[in-house]
Amino acid sequence: MSRLAEALDVDRSTVSRWFGGLAIPGPVAAAVQSWLLLYKITGQKPDHLNVQARRRPEP
Repeated sequence: MSRLAEALDVDRSTVSRWFGGLAIPGPVAAAVQSWLLLYKITGQKPDHLNVQARRRPEP
């Protein structure tokens, strides 16, 4: 959970709540699905591909 939290730039407790049943925001779900697809295609984990989540700039 710590590595996922770090990759998504969120607190570990947030990821823990998602695993506990809290709804996962759409952009986070999209990022995870993209990482899973990359893994399926390349066999490499996102951290080996130098892929990182980026926050949107504050309005």
